[in-house]
Amino acid sequence: MKIIKQYKPTRMSSTHPPLGLDLDDTITAHPEFFSWLSCNWPGEVYIITARGEGATRDPEENDLAKHGIAFTDIIYANETSECKANVIRELGIKIMFDDMFEFARHIDSDVATFVVKGSNNFDPGPNLFCFTRDTGKLIGPP
Repeated sequence: MKIIKQYKPTRMSSTHPPLGLDLDDTITAHPEFFSWLSCNWPGEVYIITARGEGATRDPEENDLAKHGIAFTDIIYANETSECKANVIRELGIKIMFDDMFEFARHIDSDVATFVVKGSNNFDPGPNLFCFTRDTGKLIGPP
């Protein structure tokens, strides 16, 4: 299936809350999966990117069209994790996919948050996730 540009109509469903998807290293890392998910999600789908306020819609819409992503709107959060978390809260998103532990740690605990494994958070050499003291806690014996 090839979607040139598809916007979902605005609708709220108590059984299907809005879905939030990050663009870079989330959708772009697994475009087939997120195309399927966004096209089959019965509620609203928001793309929340931290590309910054200076970004324009055209490159993002082209990326989304290229990957066949259906969406309600693109939201530009500034490059702080708190801003992205506020956007998720304001939109009532209850399921979020992102690749950054830094963003995920600020999302409210009632949001099912899925961190996508990618080149910025995983080192395939030792087969370990990468995090900082601020974004992770080492458990178990060293």
